[in-house]
Amino acid sequence: MRLKEYKWIFNLGYIMVGLFGFYSLWYGYMFLNSAKKYLPTKETYGIVFLSLALISVLFIISIALNKIKGKFDIWKRTLKSYGLTLNMSKMHTVPLYVLMLGPIALLGRLMDPYFDIWYTEHMGLFTWGAVGWFILIMPLYVLHEEIMIRSIVQSRFSRVLPPLVVVLAVSLLFSLYHWYPNIHGIFAVIFVFLGSLVLTVQFWHTNSLLQTFIVHLINNLLAVLQIYLHYLGHTKGEPYIMLEVLFWVVYMGLLIYFRKHVWRILKSVGRETHKELGLIKKS
Repeated sequence: MRLKEYKWIFNLGYIMVGLFGFYSLWYGYMFLNSAKKYLPTKETYGIVFLSLALISVLFIISIALNKIKGKFDIWKRTLKSYGLTLNMSKMHTVPLYVLMLGPIALLGRLMDPYFDIWYTEHMGLFTWGAVGWFILIMPLYVLHEEIMIRSIVQSRFSRVLPPLVVVLAVSLLFSLYHWYPNIHGIFAVIFVFLGSLVLTVQFWHTNSLLQTFIVHLINNLLAVLQIYLHYLGHTKGEPYIMLEVLFWVVYMGLLIYFRKHVWRILKSVGRETHKELGLIKKS
C-alpha cells in the first residue's frame, strides 16, 4: 500500500490535526471556565502556542533535511513506516509497558507530592462527574499527541538524524509540551521525559501507533484516578488515603509479580535498541 494513492487522507489528517489544536484551546477555556474559579491565563495560552509553534518548526526542519538528503518521498512510503498498522504480534507487551511506567509515576508522586493537589484545582476536577468527563475526552488528546509526536515527528526524524538523538529529541519535545509556568512544571518535564523514553522505545520496538496509543491512554487514565484519590485524601481524609495506598500497592505488586516478563521485554528491547543505536553490530 503506497501513500500516494491515499494522499487525500493525509491532507485531511493534517487539516484535522490543525483544527484539533484550535478545538483544544476552545475546550480548555470552556472546561476551566465551568469551574468558575480557575480560568486559563495568558501563560497557559502562551505555552500552547509555543508548543504548537515548536512542533511546526521541527516539522519544517525535518522536511528540509529530507529534501537536502534526497529523501523527500513522503508519498512513496508505506503506511507501516508511520506506525499505521494493525499488526498484533507484540500486543501482549502492552500491559508490560504500562507496568514499566509505574515506577516513574511513583517517583514523581514522591518527588512532587503537591502536584496532584495543584493539578486537580488547576483543571477543575472537583467531582467524580468532572473526572469522568475528563476521562471521556482523554482519548482525543492522547491520539493527537501520538499522531504528532510518534507517528509524524519520530518517524520522520528517524530517517535523517542519529537514533540516539531522535530518542532524546522526541522525548524532550514531548516533555516540553507538558510544561507549566511554576515549580510543578519542572517536575512534570522531568518525569514526562522519562515516561516518553519508554513510549519512544516502544514505538521503535513495535512500530505500532495503536500499541503506543493504548499504553499512553491507560497510563493517563491511571494517573487521573491516582491524582483524584490523592486530592480526596488531602481534602477528606483517611478513607481516600487508604485507597491511594491500595492503588500503589496493586500497581507495584503487579510489576513485581510480572517482573520476569517485564525483564524479558526489556532485554529484547535493549538488544534491538542497541542495534538501532549502533552500539553493537547487527548480526
